[in-house]
Amino acid sequence: MKLNLDAVGRSSLLTKIESTYSGSPQFASVFPLFESCVMFPSDDLTEFLANSLGTLMCHVGLRPEIIRSSSLGIDGELTGQRRILEICNQIGCAHYINLSGGRKLYDHDHFAAEDIVLEFVDSRLAPYPQHCQRGQFIPGLSILDVMMENDSDETGRLLSDYSLGI
Repeated sequence: MKLNLDAVGRSSLLTKIESTYSGSPQFASVFPLFESCVMFPSDDLTEFLANSLGTLMCHVGLRPEIIRSSSLGIDGELTGQRRILEICNQIGCAHYINLSGGRKLYDHDHFAAEDIVLEFVDSRLAPYPQHCQRGQFIPGLSILDVMMENDSDETGRLLSDYSLGI
């Protein structure tokens, strides 16, 4: 799949980010990270997203192992829950964790039948100062906002503030 964002679009996005967050406490350290993500020299969406995810996770001290499902030789006709279960089986996963919106998509019984524990992340979205929101905290705004407003340790703490549920 191709990323539909040319050089002009990427520059425009960076200009918007800069104008919105230039007064934020972490702008000097975080803007270059986002700039490197946005300017990543590939139009392949998968490569672009893998690079962005890896870059931002490293910033908060996480060292992800990103495995592309396309490298697993999974049947391209599989979608949704069946695809996730096949991925889990291929990599030997016994525990699958998804964002809370997946509760509508995934069934515990299907995962249990494959001996896979299914849980969902329930983020707490603790308030933090949002300088560009003029005093009103907007929970779940974006990872960009969290990182611009908090140092990497605090960002990591905020991201770790969740519970797992069924």
